[in-house]
Amino acid sequence: MTTPIADALKAGKALIADEANWTQGACARQTKKGDAVAFDDLNATCFCSYGAIMRVYGKPDDAMKAVVAKVFNEHFENYPMTGLVAFNDTRSHAQIMAKWDEMIAIAEKEGV
Repeated sequence: MTTPIADALKAGKALIADEANWTQGACARQTKKGDAVAFDDLNATCFCSYGAIMRVYGKPDDAMKAVVAKVFNEHFENYPMTGLVAFNDTRSHAQIMAKWDEMIAIAEKEGV
């Protein structure tokens, strides 16, 4: 099912699907190991998971946070976006891509 949040999550995942466009320790960078920039910087080419969501969706609203919480509350209960950031910054690209798949599946199943 196509929904606004599922579509945004698919777009966010696509943004960082190539490991060369994924980063840790900053929302966005101009290069993989370059200086941090804002997620909406036109020169940003690399994003963490949170930065990817911000780039394609904007500030996460309650509906987006609810989907993220179902995947990341085990890491930071009641702070799903913090859990997303912490997981992104301490795991491999393959592990974070699997979590994106979980978030997309939840959004599609719940129709959000």
